[in-house]
Amino acid sequence: MGIPQTPTIKVGLGGSPFTLGKWINHRRDSRVYDLGSGDGRIVIRAAKKYGARGIGIEMDRTLIDKARKSAQAEGISHLVEFRVEDALKTDISPATVVTLYMLPWFNEAMKPNFQKYLKPGSRIVAHDFGIEGWTPVKRKNYPRSNTEAAATSTNTSSTCGKSIRI
Repeated sequence: MGIPQTPTIKVGLGGSPFTLGKWINHRRDSRVYDLGSGDGRIVIRAAKKYGARGIGIEMDRTLIDKARKSAQAEGISHLVEFRVEDALKTDISPATVVTLYMLPWFNEAMKPNFQKYLKPGSRIVAHDFGIEGWTPVKRKNYPRSNTEAAATSTNTSSTCGKSIRI
């Protein structure tokens, strides 16, 4: 079962990608993993704006190629890596922040990996679809703009399951 590629809208990314950094505390020592990274905009923005290292995980090779070219053009390719991988099988243990804009079934399937591999204090940021049974630590709603009327409007940030569930 595939997941359609839907780019994260600019308003959800802070007008130019990423207000997220303001509420999940991006730092230079952050390790951002974006599951279903598409064209890489979240990882690229985290690297460019905050100096964070990032890994984009995506199954579409064309999108990975686009992300790599964008990272090169932005001058941050030394901070980011884009992998053609199945996110359900990816080692996420180095992550301090995991972002995902996936469907509910995928978020549910990732819960065991989040609980097993993420360290206490790691952040999971789920855009539009939360993680069933986990209460968000923070929630931010973004209004829809006239130019992005069909776009999504909610971001949810929750601390890794180890910090809030176990």
